[in-house]
Amino acid sequence: MIAARIARVPIKIHTIAGLPLMTARGLKKKILVATEKITYAGADEVLPNSKSMFEYLLKENLISKDKLKIISYGSSNGFDESQFNKDNLKEEKIAEVKKKISFSSKNFYLLFVGRMVVDKGIIELIESFLDLETKHPNVKLILLGEFEDKLSAIPEKYKNEIKNN
Repeated sequence: MIAARIARVPIKIHTIAGLPLMTARGLKKKILVATEKITYAGADEVLPNSKSMFEYLLKENLISKDKLKIISYGSSNGFDESQFNKDNLKEEKIAEVKKKISFSSKNFYLLFVGRMVVDKGIIELIESFLDLETKHPNVKLILLGEFEDKLSAIPEKYKNEIKNN
């Protein structure tokens, strides 16, 4: 935004799909908050990708409401909901997945879909699941996503838990 101002860019729009400051602490959080505030001050419009992000920005006093707008119903990512229709699944794929996870109708399955990174709360999810699993051994957690080792990588201890449980 600073470079855009210097270059006299007439309209500056900033989109927000995630905020690392939400999980940061101490000095790191202060620096991230200051950076966001500078960015928002330089923008003509700020477009968070969800209503909850919109509300978070206001609650944390990071920006004034007059610069905030949500496009459509809020998600900039979007998805084709038909891909989740069971009629579109092939029986052999369903059987393959059930075999891979040792499916049993006696179990209760929880599913996480997303990048496996600290910022997505994967550590809290794993710790909560391990606690839940000791009390309810029929509860199973399925994680669907990639490890991302460049940004917000999860510690090896948790990677090992994922791979071995």
